[in-house]
Amino acid sequence: MPKTSRDGSLRTRVNRGDAFWLLVHTAFGERENGAGESDGDVLALPLSADQFADVSTLVPATCEPYLVMDRFCLALPWNNDHLRQETLNGFFRWLGRDYERFIEVPRNIENIAVLVELLGLTPPAVIADFGCGSGLAYSICSMVGYSIVGIDTCPVMRELASARGMRTFSPVDFSTTDIVLDGVISSYVLHFGLEELSVSLCWSRLRRGGVFVANVHKAQGLERALAQFTHLKGRVLSVGLRAGMERHGIYLQVEKL
Repeated sequence: MPKTSRDGSLRTRVNRGDAFWLLVHTAFGERENGAGESDGDVLALPLSADQFADVSTLVPATCEPYLVMDRFCLALPWNNDHLRQETLNGFFRWLGRDYERFIEVPRNIENIAVLVELLGLTPPAVIADFGCGSGLAYSICSMVGYSIVGIDTCPVMRELASARGMRTFSPVDFSTTDIVLDGVISSYVLHFGLEELSVSLCWSRLRRGGVFVANVHKAQGLERALAQFTHLKGRVLSVGLRAGMERHGIYLQVEKL
């Protein structure tokens, strides 16, 4: 990766919707002649369509290329959970208020509704949305009487969700509350391969018999997620596709014993 001095500033040179992007943690390289953008944790390097088609050749050997939203490639470290999580946090912080420009909002809302259904709970059950993003689950859950809180490692996402009315926490802060969860949903999150600490902190507030329900997009990260829940001594209730909802990937239901 190119090397230059690091200033930690964010400077938009290319409209995010007009380019493809490679995002790399600054541990693996720094900006060259001010190219791209940086927020201190990640470099966001604009690419042409041809470069993006062959983006795996630009990713450091210690990272896996991970395609997101058809326009972004994240260089996620293979064997460093901390840097992996920092890269993810940096990406969503960098994307910031443009987040909903690049996701399919109706698709996400549909998936959230499926996850809530799979919980099998009735209002006024207490639900956490792990990796709440911009808080799309809030209106879906609150309008039918559920009490819902959002958990996200990225401060910018928590701000967006809070603006919708959702009560939000970082995983660390949430683990220190007295909130007891009846269930957890996680929409389009586990496929990123989050560090186990974030998952376990949320899991710590789930009551015995409570269920954690998630989709794993394109089955990416499924083995990692299953290993994490095994370590947490969760009982896997089901793993598989759901008829008519195959586009959301594999659904995972895990009970806390």
